[in-house]
Amino acid sequence: MKTIVYLFICILVPVFSFSNNEKTLTSTVKNVTVFLNSAQVNRTANFSIETGITDLIFEGISPFINDKSMQVNGIGNITIIDVKYRIKQPEVKLFVVNTLPPKIVNDIKLLEDSLNNLAFDLEDITNKKEVLNLEKKVLLLNKFMQGTVDTIPELKDAMAYLRKQLNDINAELNKIKRDEFRLSSNKNDMQNRLNNLKAYNTQENPEKPEEEKHQIVVTVSSDSPEQGRLTINYMVSNAGWNPEYDIRAEGTDKPVTLVYKANVYQNSGEEWKNVNLKLSTITPNQSYAKPGLSVLYLNYLYNKKKIMVGLLLHLVFLINI
Repeated sequence: MKTIVYLFICILVPVFSFSNNEKTLTSTVKNVTVFLNSAQVNRTANFSIETGITDLIFEGISPFINDKSMQVNGIGNITIIDVKYRIKQPEVKLFVVNTLPPKIVNDIKLLEDSLNNLAFDLEDITNKKEVLNLEKKVLLLNKFMQGTVDTIPELKDAMAYLRKQLNDINAELNKIKRDEFRLSSNKNDMQNRLNNLKAYNTQENPEKPEEEKHQIVVTVSSDSPEQGRLTINYMVSNAGWNPEYDIRAEGTDKPVTLVYKANVYQNSGEEWKNVNLKLSTITPNQSYAKPGLSVLYLNYLYNKKKIMVGLLLHLVFLINI
């Protein structure tokens, strides 16, 4: 039994020893050569690794990289095994409910209770308005307002009664409308305060949406702990420069000065800050291999015979003339 366990451990050790350790490096762009329609970026980073195989990760790479143009060299006793470009998608995060401070929880509870009470008060006001409007409608539809009164004294009494009742109803409606406006304003203020309290965590600690990361992964191997430096070069698009000219003259009788300038642009998604910038007019993607010329053979004897025959025919034509 001991022998079996020992063999099992011996089998597992080599498997785990080949698993790669990932280490993210802090890299900076040192040199950039800008061509007319592209640019070559030179990025360096220091590293410190343990014995074995390690994946050294360069982040902040342009999404417009030409992954076939990557070149890597390093300083240190390491062996570069592989270089690849990859896009790392953001990890899916589970929703976590953050705990609110006790005071905010208490304020939320009080506001919710107050809003419930306000809702009942507003409902009472709505009911009172409906009753008063119905009473007003009934008065206006009374028979005294339909022209069925027989005598003038009866009409005067009816109008006086109607005036008094309508004035009382309108006064009560105006009072109710003022109360309704005040309660509605309080309700809006409380609701806004409640929304702010519930959004406390979002306001204090807003979550920034993660974006995909463009990386260059350099796999290296070392027989011992090692420190050193890696330098990578790669081409990116969405960058370049255009020539511009300024013509300056101090007068019509003075020499003209032509100033040659360059308008550099870059939308590669990388930050070029405090870099050594060079401009070039060459086209990196163009092939500079000498073209091959095929061999052409001249059939001299055949052409010579054709010339002689043509001359003879011409002479015969002249003699006949």
